[in-house]
Amino acid sequence: MRLAFANEPFQGIAAAHDCLECDELRHFLEGKSWRDLDEEALWEVELPLLTPEAYHAFLPAWLWHGLHYPESAHAGMALINMEATENVAAFNSRERDLVVRCAQFIHRNDPFASQDQESVERLRHIEVRWAL
Repeated sequence: MRLAFANEPFQGIAAAHDCLECDELRHFLEGKSWRDLDEEALWEVELPLLTPEAYHAFLPAWLWHGLHYPESAHAGMALINMEATENVAAFNSRERDLVVRCAQFIHRNDPFASQDQESVERLRHIEVRWAL
């Protein structure tokens, strides 16, 4: 993961909407990279509000956390968002492959996911949406 995604501070526009929530999000992410977002910081960032460039820059934080804590709320929210996102095009084929493998790992290692039909379907949708 650390080799696939840059550890550069994000320089673009993190959230494009003109609202208080997006203003706060832009300020919070200013000068940060995905490696700067610990578990506490993940609560401050709403993936659906991110621009495609910011989504590309910060999704690895959720994946990294999910690899270590696959049963966590952050891992579950990342999978839900990865199923619905339109931001797949921002990722190259190597990154997309890594995203799918992370999703599969998180799903396999969440003790509740394999028994939940909705989670099984979500993983299938992620595999199709993020396919190379």
